[in-house]
Amino acid sequence: MMKAGGWEAFIEVGDAYRRIGEVAATGEPFDAKAREIYLLALSQARRQECVQCLLRIAEAFAALGDREHIELSVRLADLLAAQDPEAEADVRAFTMRFADQLLDRASGREERRQVP
Repeated sequence: MMKAGGWEAFIEVGDAYRRIGEVAATGEPFDAKAREIYLLALSQARRQECVQCLLRIAEAFAALGDREHIELSVRLADLLAAQDPEAEADVRAFTMRFADQLLDRASGREERRQVP
């Protein structure tokens, strides 16, 4: 069940658009809508000052291959984590994990685009 107005609800809706785009003939309109919704989630999480929320949103942008917004989400999480060693460690771990994911995802998207 979705919480009305929470960042989690935005992520759920954005993820649904992205999944539809994965099976549609052309996913671009669905990816664009998912990105728009993830930006709403980013705004909510930023207001809540939630490091874990921002990292989850960065993962959502990673699923789209949206490097600009991944970096923004991680940068915001890093700023919030500055006074919390555990949160800083979470941001570092995410950044290391994300580096590998981005390379894998970018190559996967390129391969998918080349298939007729």
